[in-house]
Amino acid sequence: MSRLSTQEYQKLISILREYKQYFSSSLEEDVADIIESISIDAKNSKRDMSKAKIKLISTPKGPEIGVSFEE
Repeated sequence: MSRLSTQEYQKLISILREYKQYFSSSLEEDVADIIESISIDAKNSKRDMSKAKIKLISTPKGPEIGVSFEE
């Protein structure tokens, strides 16, 4: 199973720290939940998780974390 690239992992951590008031109280739980979700998305779409790109999405309710996959 592939892993999230180091660069994207660091981006995820940075987003969660910057916007911590919008996410749960535990950084470790958020990271684990998000990585699990990305892994499921990658598996379901037959994509390589190492090609996942983390992005911050602004919504009326606050920031959300999105992911896309490079070809």
